Amino acid sequence: MLNKVIMSKKVHFLRHGQSFFNIGIDGPDPELTDDGKRQASTVSGEYDLVIVSGLRRTMQTLEHSQIKYRERIMCELCREYRAGSSCDYKHDEVGVTETPEELYKRVSDFRNYLKHLVNGYSRILVISHAVFMQVFLQKYDGIGNCQLIQAEI
Repeated sequence: MLNKVIMSKKVHFLRHGQSFFNIGIDGPDPELTDDGKRQASTVSGEYDLVIVSGLRRTMQTLEHSQIKYRERIMCELCREYRAGSSCDYKHDEVGVTETPEELYKRVSDFRNYLKHLVNGYSRILVISHAVFMQVFLQKYDGIGNCQLIQAEI
């Protein structure tokens, strides 16, 4: 019996464009600012699969970008860390916070999810959020709006 080999693959990560929260306007699930839409419009690339978090600013980043893709998946595993800021909740959600341990578990679950996807797609893009990406990528020196980072999975 042959064992299925999971190949290592590069996955691209993109932080969403500037949102109203990024300029100091608090509120649940903020939209992109005009600057955020402009930032997104400069992002391009061709991907087999784009994975976006369920928060509006990631979906708007994809919508305003020049990114071409075959398939899109919305995935709650790659949404922002829910640590109490209203911007990290949807309008209809109860503000339940996550512990750091719960965030690390979610990051681990997302990593496993990606490992199952990499053999089926040549080019994958994940559009997510600063803290989630910092933990996932172990890159703690800050990730700017619409910054694209490549990682080995």
